[in-house]
Amino acid sequence: MNTRADKKQENKSKSGQSGSLQKKKSGDVAFRMADNRPEILAQRKLQAMANNSPQAKIATQLKAVSSGDVDGVVQRQIDIHYFGHQEDDGRASHVEATVSGATLEAGANNPSEDPVGWGELAENFIMDDVFRMHLWNGRLGGPGDKAWNLTPGLRDVNTSMADEEVNAQAEVNDGNMVDLWTDVAYGYTIDDEDPRYYYPNHISFNWRSQTDEGDHVDEGAWQSIVPLPDEADMDWDPNNPNDMGLDETNAW
Repeated sequence: MNTRADKKQENKSKSGQSGSLQKKKSGDVAFRMADNRPEILAQRKLQAMANNSPQAKIATQLKAVSSGDVDGVVQRQIDIHYFGHQEDDGRASHVEATVSGATLEAGANNPSEDPVGWGELAENFIMDDVFRMHLWNGRLGGPGDKAWNLTPGLRDVNTSMADEEVNAQAEVNDGNMVDLWTDVAYGYTIDDEDPRYYYPNHISFNWRSQTDEGDHVDEGAWQSIVPLPDEADMDWDPNNPNDMGLDETNAW
């Protein structure tokens, strides 16, 4: 019987077919790699510029911070689809982001950087009850080592904002995509020699959630004035922005 010989010939035939396919695929790859049409080259150049942009590099860093990868085991992960931020003379002013996934563990991305002007405030105010507040919540991927995401605020204000952030976290954990944005106003003084220049007088936080298909699910909003911390040597009310320490004869 020639069964073994037939099988050997059959395997050889299959092997030959596989080799032809592999050569064809390799040829296709080589052809694609050699595609140097002007429009393709321009597209590659634009992609390379985008990959090397500061925002892309920061996004990669934030992705690493948000991955929750400890000893090779991914515990929780926030996917950052988009983020942007603005500063007002270096002070954290506006942050927006779109995230999904699963909220990070409590304490994730705790502040390790000081907001701009923190030192000036510490020299003039009692800072025992002042927190470095995230504009973009740490458990939702907001960095704690970027000054553009941190602003000073009293404990009560921070706690109040956190109560609304919990709702956004719940939407992420329910499998929805969440857009969030925070705005900070600095209205105590326009004098950058005054330490109050670095302290916000108002913060607002908003979020809205949607399914992967883009269907609206829920939304929330929070805002608060931000009282100044106490300072023993002041002869004006630190929580009244209209009281500039002027006596009645000089008041306007």
